[in-house]
Amino acid sequence: MNFVVQHNHKWGSFSVLNRAPLAHEAFRYEANRSDPAHKVYGLVALRPNLEGSGQVLILEGTSMAGTESAADFVFDDNRLLPFLNKIRMPNGSLPYFEVLLQSNNMNGNASQSEVVGYRTSPN
Repeated sequence: MNFVVQHNHKWGSFSVLNRAPLAHEAFRYEANRSDPAHKVYGLVALRPNLEGSGQVLILEGTSMAGTESAADFVFDDNRLLPFLNKIRMPNGSLPYFEVLLQSNNMNGNASQSEVVGYRTSPN
């Protein structure tokens, strides 16, 4: 995957590594507890399963609120369907994808998230 959630054990913080940043993207997205904006990140990814016999939907985040932002994105048709239509292939099928979301932690809950990056791949 391009977006990888990492834990810094020394500092007790989480970040998202962007392995191949595009022009408008950062190399790393930090979810620092001392950040006044309380930024958190969520990741939604559709990937092949380990046996290659199906697919798996991955939801993860830099915190509970970050993971909540990923779930909120998936369960909100007004946000998910336009994204899926944007990445849909000409034959109507969906490619594998990963989408990185940024949100704010508001008392342990995620505020409305925004897409900060995404990738698609045929396999």
